[in-house]
Amino acid sequence: MCAKLIGFEEDIEREFTRIHGQIDKSLQYVGAEMQSDLIGHIQNDVLKAYTPNIYVRRTTSTEGKSGIPIESEKNIDITVENHRLTLSYEPEGERTPWNKPIKGDMFISIIEEGKGYNWNGKVPKRPFWQLFRDEMDEKAEGIFEKGMRPYKIVKN
Repeated sequence: MCAKLIGFEEDIEREFTRIHGQIDKSLQYVGAEMQSDLIGHIQNDVLKAYTPNIYVRRTTSTEGKSGIPIESEKNIDITVENHRLTLSYEPEGERTPWNKPIKGDMFISIIEEGKGYNWNGKVPKRPFWQLFRDEMDEKAEGIFEKGMRPYKIVKN
C-alpha cells in the first residue's frame, strides 16, 4: 500500500512565496518606522536641544535658499531589495559662498560632537544618530515581527 499527498508541494511553494512577499512588506514597514523615529530624534535631540543665535536655521519655508532642512524626509532614502533594508540619511550642512559644503556623515559627526562648525561659538553635543541607533537596536525586531502578521516569528 502506498499513500500520496496530492498538491502538498504546490501548497508549500505557494506559502513560501507569500512569506517571502511578506518579508519585503515588513521591511518597508520597519523602514517607515525608522524614518519617523529618525525625524523625531532630529526634532527633539538636535533642533530642540540648541537654538542658534549665529545663523538662521533652515526650515521648510527657506528650503531652496539655504538648503534642505536636516529633518526633511528628502534627506532620507529607504530601499528594500532582496529581503534587505537600507536606510540612508544624507543631510547637508552650511551652504554659503564662503564655506565649503558639509554633507552626510561629516555633518552628522559635527552635530553629534558639537565640534567642526564653520564659526566660533559653543554648540553642545547632540548625539541624535547614536540615540536613534540605540533605539532601533531595541525595537526594530519587534517592528519587523508586527509587520510579518499574520505569520508568527519564532525566536531561537
